[in-house]
Amino acid sequence: MDQNLPSWKCKERCKQGGVQFYNDLIDELIANEIQPSITLFHWESPFALEVEYGGFLDERIVEDFREFAKFCFENFGDRVKNWATFNEPSVYSVAGYSKGKKAPGRCSPFEVLKCPSGDSSEEPYKVTHNQILSHLAAVEEFRKCVKCQENGGKIGIVLVSHCALEYQLGWFLRPLTYGHYPTVMQKDVNVRLPEFTEEESEKLKKSLDFVGLNYYGAFFTTPLTNINASELSYTNDVGAKLSAEQNHSPHLKYIIYNFNGDSDISSGFDESLETYPRRIQESRNLYYGEWMDEIDNGTKTVAEATNDYGRKEFIKSHILIMGKAIRLHNVRLKGYYIWSLMDNFEWERGYKMRFGLYYVDYDDNLKRHMRSSGKWLSEFLDSKESLHKCYFEDHREKGYAPKLFDTEYLDPNNWRLSYASDI
Repeated sequence: MDQNLPSWKCKERCKQGGVQFYNDLIDELIANEIQPSITLFHWESPFALEVEYGGFLDERIVEDFREFAKFCFENFGDRVKNWATFNEPSVYSVAGYSKGKKAPGRCSPFEVLKCPSGDSSEEPYKVTHNQILSHLAAVEEFRKCVKCQENGGKIGIVLVSHCALEYQLGWFLRPLTYGHYPTVMQKDVNVRLPEFTEEESEKLKKSLDFVGLNYYGAFFTTPLTNINASELSYTNDVGAKLSAEQNHSPHLKYIIYNFNGDSDISSGFDESLETYPRRIQESRNLYYGEWMDEIDNGTKTVAEATNDYGRKEFIKSHILIMGKAIRLHNVRLKGYYIWSLMDNFEWERGYKMRFGLYYVDYDDNLKRHMRSSGKWLSEFLDSKESLHKCYFEDHREKGYAPKLFDTEYLDPNNWRLSYASDI
């Protein structure tokens, strides 16, 4: 949302052209029976605020973010129901202020990228703290927004799912659920971890209507060895290394996304449901978003690029596992967002990383071509028995077709599920 309203000091100099752009977009979506959702911050910190006081390194960002959020609620809250304050805030904190991989590219000199400025031991925690307080400020304004409440609006945050959970998911989710940082972080990070006041803590517990989860795949963790005690950093605090393999065992790679279409790439998501704090499982609504990409090295024809069987299987597998999550785990799953509608610009990867249901031909006037995954999803959504269709198609291709509400059995010698109707 912030790219066309670059200042955040909206009373002074927010672009009216930007407001009109979003008004037109929202109205067009609604006219086509598509309910818009808005994310206020997706890593685009206004340059003017970076220059003025360092952006999210300074607590002054909280009131500027409050003003920006209030402006958006007042202008769009009568038509937009679902609002997210931040998208993947932990990635912004770690990649931008501990590893230096993303803007603003800050880290300690001993990190791999050897940033010219930054402090990997403190800055990620300051930035996260100010993001959480900015979330709270936005929620306070949202609760005051009459048109937002009359429109049935909800507000939450979109987090990224990772292992080393307390230092990733818990870093944000525990304060927004229980009002404090995870105990293990308080113990390990100690004085470098900012604290919430008692008033802030109480307000944070009531600051979520839903939780959005971006799930990329499953990872294994192994202890981080050879840590230099003199080099304090977020990475060393976590003390764990994320890997797609367990003990270099390739047969376990099935839980990571791939393009071959032969893997149960969604099983990691199913497992992750058990890790949420019980209070989240019982009282919050969950929105789920996921990711399937490919690297474009410029060698594929349009026909080859739009024949994405793997992405189609990826989407199908996740729809199936979401049905299982609702039926077997009683997860209050309210929505599913696919990233993305069309190929787009991806931060440090530029235009080489392609996520879209539509292929964008950058060499031919940006023409859009629907991929086979988009065609399948369109037909799936038009089906009157969508979930039945999804189950039948998935298992017909594997040689059997279980009933939708069959009892499921897990064969310890085969990670695929078996069903009562097959026994």
